[in-house]
Amino acid sequence: MNHGGKRNGAGRPKGSKAPHTLEAAKAKEYLIQEVIKELEAMLRTQIEKAKNGDSMAFRLLTDRAFGRPKESVDTTERVTFVMDK
Repeated sequence: MNHGGKRNGAGRPKGSKAPHTLEAAKAKEYLIQEVIKELEAMLRTQIEKAKNGDSMAFRLLTDRAFGRPKESVDTTERVTFVMDK
């Protein structure tokens, strides 16, 4: 009698998805559709906030419209470590 280990036909068939994965995909699609319906109003609100001095709204809009600025690190400077004895 064979106990444990790999068995032919055991487990979920290849390519199938778990029920919670399918539910999450449905929820995501629903959310996308709802956001698309309200997108113009939401963007208008953010633009008005930015015009009134809300720096976070301004940053959100510019990051989305133009991309986030790249951060650079100067790697040419040499650092010397001195250890006390």
